[in-house]
Amino acid sequence: MRNHFISKTILSIVSIAALFTFLTISCNTPTDIDCGPFPDKFRITDFSTSIKKVTHYDSSTRSIQLSEINSDSIRFDEFAIDMTPATEVFFSGVLDKINIQFIQNAYACSPIIPTTDDKILDIQIYSDKGFSTDYPAGENLVELFDVYALYMREGPRRIDLIDFITEEPNAPDQLILLLKSRPSEASEIQFSVRYLQDGEKLNEFEFSTKPITIIP
Repeated sequence: MRNHFISKTILSIVSIAALFTFLTISCNTPTDIDCGPFPDKFRITDFSTSIKKVTHYDSSTRSIQLSEINSDSIRFDEFAIDMTPATEVFFSGVLDKINIQFIQNAYACSPIIPTTDDKILDIQIYSDKGFSTDYPAGENLVELFDVYALYMREGPRRIDLIDFITEEPNAPDQLILLLKSRPSEASEIQFSVRYLQDGEKLNEFEFSTKPITIIP
């Protein structure tokens, strides 16, 4: 009787271990897609920045195409500052990960798109020399820019940069600053950008662009 009880106990332990292994490791579809659980949040840790040329923008679909700048000058309405966040993803709730997500993902097997709680507080843009008679060196040029913000869940949006900042929006998956005002004259300009956010890992980021001649 004792040996029978021990055998049943061992069998129960092995069965539970096998089930746990199946739920956590072996939950793959026939197409070999990982069934999760998947991280549901991301936080910004850094930025990769560069200046780019806008080669195409479609206002109806809000799609944009950027390319490398292969000259030392660019038209003002083609000039863009590309800010691509470096991020890390994580689970917002450990209990959710342990509890029911295993079963749900076994059926869905579709990665969710992580969102963030990092909020943009301010974006400031300055130039190393006067941009125009109304905007001397040291003046915040935020009024002269639109922002193209890409959110993987909601899609892209283009909006006046001041209006965007006023919303204190969640940080997007990609941030592109688009110059919309012409300078007084063609001159070589270097921009400096200060980005402020209420974030879990990053609260402030500053950088300067490469100098380039902006053509009115």
